[in-house]
Amino acid sequence: MTVGPLTWPGLRALTDGDQKSFGYHDSDGWHYKVAVDLRSGASVTLTIGAEQRAKAGLEYGRAFGSTPTPAVTFNACPARPTVFVGSFFVAGDGRACVPVDVRADGAASRRVVISFFSGPCPAA
Repeated sequence: MTVGPLTWPGLRALTDGDQKSFGYHDSDGWHYKVAVDLRSGASVTLTIGAEQRAKAGLEYGRAFGSTPTPAVTFNACPARPTVFVGSFFVAGDGRACVPVDVRADGAASRRVVISFFSGPCPAA
């Protein structure tokens, strides 16, 4: 899935299938490793939609075991694309349609809805 200068490679594969192939479960919920590819020089802020913040969060640039955050900003290297490794967290059974607001380079936010093993989600 690509939104402006940001690409989540393989994200659509999390729509259905075997959760264990894409993440791991602990006592709080599921952690799905999802890299972020960012075009050189870009700055992007991701924010989990308010309606899902009690269930979902972002785990990029945080220590293992820390509390997921509702928002994170990525700043790519000026001369080359940059990859950020991290994960999405989804509480409970790890199945949800999670709205994410993507704000790139100071432009207006664009909302996308990501399915974590919930089948097709309604568009934003």
